[in-house]
Amino acid sequence: MTVDFNEKYYIDFIRRQNHLRVWANLFVNEKPIAPSEAPTDFIFDPGAVMTVLTLSTAKELKYDLLPVKRTAKLEGFVPGAYLNVDYKVIHGIAIAGFRLSKITVAIPNPDDSNADRINSDLLGQNVLEYFNYYMDTENDKIFFKKNLKPKPISEDTKCGVVFLIDDD
Repeated sequence: MTVDFNEKYYIDFIRRQNHLRVWANLFVNEKPIAPSEAPTDFIFDPGAVMTVLTLSTAKELKYDLLPVKRTAKLEGFVPGAYLNVDYKVIHGIAIAGFRLSKITVAIPNPDDSNADRINSDLLGQNVLEYFNYYMDTENDKIFFKKNLKPKPISEDTKCGVVFLIDDD
């Protein structure tokens, strides 16, 4: 099998607590913002429909989140229960040399009794569908290229523009 991915566009991952963990920068306007001025640690989960931010990450962004798009109930995050979430929009996320704008994220509703049980940010399909990716498990890297024909799950979860960050 031939893998046609530019070696330049990858992220490292680690295995921790039975999950693959990756790092991405969150953006507010044109400035990266993340807890403790470091990239945000995400669980890489292509099986999850939505990208989810923990309450602590959301609090770091609280003054810069765009208005609520809607509320929803998500299942699978808390065994045997639904989680009430607010869909909000963050300005952007950078991953593997690419940047996406206007990302819809699910944030646990603070009034939900299970909200504090969500203790990891999760990178889900509403972001990952904008990429084709190849996982090199021998070297713990995930290579990315832009998906030219993304199929958004719904209008509510549709992202903005995906573009290559010019870092040369």
